Amino acid sequence: MFNFWQQFKNELESQKIDFDFQSLSPQHKANVIPYLINKLDNNLIVATVCKIKQYPIYKNQSESDRYISDGFVISNRCAYFINPLDQLNIQVAYERTHFDKVPKFTSIGIIAANNPIFENASKQTLEIGNEHSSLKFYKKLIKVAMSQNASDIHIAPRSETDIYFRFRIDGVLIDNLIDDLDIGSYKFVANQILAQSGGESGNYINIFDGKINFKDANVDVSIRVSMMPTDFLYQNGTNISRFVLRIHDNLSEVKSLSALGLNTHTYEQVLNLTKLNQGLVVVTGPTGSGKTTLLYALLSDINNQQLGVSIQTLEDPVEKKLPGLDQCSINKDAGTTYERGLVAFLRQDLDAALIGEIRDETTAKKVTEVAMTGHLALTTLHTNTALGTINRLRRLGIDDRDTADTLKSVIATRLVRKVCKDCAVTTNTSNKCFDSYRNLFDVIKVKSTQIVTHGDGCTKCNFKSYKGRLLVAEIFTLDTQAQLMITQQKSALEIEQYLVSQGQQSLWHHATELLLQGDTTLQELKRVLPPYSSSTNFNNEGKGEAK
Repeated sequence: MFNFWQQFKNELESQKIDFDFQSLSPQHKANVIPYLINKLDNNLIVATVCKIKQYPIYKNQSESDRYISDGFVISNRCAYFINPLDQLNIQVAYERTHFDKVPKFTSIGIIAANNPIFENASKQTLEIGNEHSSLKFYKKLIKVAMSQNASDIHIAPRSETDIYFRFRIDGVLIDNLIDDLDIGSYKFVANQILAQSGGESGNYINIFDGKINFKDANVDVSIRVSMMPTDFLYQNGTNISRFVLRIHDNLSEVKSLSALGLNTHTYEQVLNLTKLNQGLVVVTGPTGSGKTTLLYALLSDINNQQLGVSIQTLEDPVEKKLPGLDQCSINKDAGTTYERGLVAFLRQDLDAALIGEIRDETTAKKVTEVAMTGHLALTTLHTNTALGTINRLRRLGIDDRDTADTLKSVIATRLVRKVCKDCAVTTNTSNKCFDSYRNLFDVIKVKSTQIVTHGDGCTKCNFKSYKGRLLVAEIFTLDTQAQLMITQQKSALEIEQYLVSQGQQSLWHHATELLLQGDTTLQELKRVLPPYSSSTNFNNEGKGEAK
């Protein structure tokens, strides 16, 4: 058998073809061949390396002509391997042909998930040129992200020869924490990430979403992986992929509402939601704005304060395990979708439900149905403001009367960077700044000479002037008049003006308090928050009439 394998190897080398078998070698071998056999067309094309030809494997072949194993397929007297240079695997296949009545084979090929990948590249040893070194680099990548409290890792081609890495720290992408990587080494790292997340090594063409559970020393994180092809190409014409890895620290504790740093007004309004037993609560904001943090805190407090309640969640994916809650992740391959999960909710004797996100009309209608049938439903939407929820639900086909009947509160969240206290300096607000935000400054009763803070940058904050983030939130609780305005199809701005006239507060109100406490800067607020509008009429009491 060794001579057979050596002959194959010599034949391969004689053709002067250098191929990256790692890019064709899925790590999860048990999942590969069933996927190829079951999900592709009847004519499964595989590439044979030794002769650079393609032969079909037919699903309807008899067992005597075809054999499927975890690491290889035998068809038409050719054994197709995930890794044809794995002599041990080939030895196993060869022995099975003699002892297990497996079809004999006379040639060796390689399984290609998409197009065969052959490259006319040099055979020089790369810095990351094998599974061990790519795994080591992958672990280093995660550890650097954790040491910097990064929420995301961005991996993308800078050109067709270089890959660069950026880390989202306190909401801003930072580079130069890890050196660029050459494109040859990147293949091994990309395949390592795909293998760890349940993806298909070497498949850089199809969009992929996966998940990694990473544990090492004092690190325990869940990583949501998103891969997309780019227009940059490898030498063989295959797309170079880019990755975004979103990190969730499994060791961090779920905060209570009192630990979120909300101002007194907002905290009391949110705390009142823990007493609800039916209706709809929507939290809005862009990705990474603190929506899940607030919802988990709210659910935790509901679970602690309401005795004997059944709380269930449907998330994509579950980001953190909450004691006392029944949590379920979306799994489309297994048939667990938002639509089917919400139908099941109504049969699960639940009291409160968290639905990770409303993404489409079907989900919106099912969530509304849960709220209308005597349950408390909490969910998220991507809108710029809290009351933008009303227009968004309209566009998703929800009748205004149903929205008015079910919607109890809408909350918008943002995370703003906190001024580094080790390099903070104080200054006075300028007259121009004071005039621009006079409505807000008036309601908080400050003078134009109010001292505010900014950072100069130091080693403690890596000269970013900021360190850590703060949650900024607005909550609008709908009363009878606001519900009537929804049925009258009043605009979100009109409803906001009315609610503010009743003493409710906007994002900018809370944010300005943080500014004047020296916790953040106006520059940061303008970067993160929706544009400030003075169209809402504030007065010194926080109450007045809507314009």
